[in-house]
Amino acid sequence: MPMRKTTKTQTTAYDVTKYLRTPEDMAAYLDAWLTDVPDDPAGIARALGDIARAAYSTRWRTRFQADGGQCSTAMADTVPR
Repeated sequence: MPMRKTTKTQTTAYDVTKYLRTPEDMAAYLDAWLTDVPDDPAGIARALGDIARAAYSTRWRTRFQADGGQCSTAMADTVPR
């Protein structure tokens, strides 16, 4: 029997922060964690971290777009080093 050539499946990392764009999205995400697994402090901490990253990313993206796509010196101070 001849050998079949196997192909690798291409995957990408899933980042929930791409989908947490509004405060309502963030509240619903945290509510889902608190409802589904209220006794998982590590999961809730991870959800809060996701929300913090999403809030920072949304704030930075909004400022960047308001600046006409230019990273002004005022914005450069908000980017972590």
